[in-house]
Amino acid sequence: MTLVDLRYTKAEAKEEAKEARRPIGYERAGSAPWGMCLHLEARELDALGIKTLPSVGDEWHITAVARVTQVSQSSSTDMDESKTAAVAIEMMRVDRVDSAAEDKAEGPQTPAKESGELRTVLGKG
Repeated sequence: MTLVDLRYTKAEAKEEAKEARRPIGYERAGSAPWGMCLHLEARELDALGIKTLPSVGDEWHITAVARVTQVSQSSSTDMDESKTAAVAIEMMRVDRVDSAAEDKAEGPQTPAKESGELRTVLGKG
């Protein structure tokens, strides 16, 4: 499985800010689109076993299972076609990435390995 970079380019960030009529960076983390930002509060941090808050800029690997809760598609004569899908994350695991050396020590990440890890998270492995 290939990870897809969903961050805005500079041009997309400017256009998004213009369309939303709010300053660039408003309620958004870095260059991620608003809908891609997760906010974990005390309850979720505790459930995930995160005792110490990370530093800003730290990287986490997240494995999640989400349920689609809403889908919508529309079009009109004065707007481009619109498609949306809302998901609710129901299960999640967070792994902090300490360094490239530690990541390398784990070995290559293959679809089979990821599938096995997901089965473990789901309690099916």
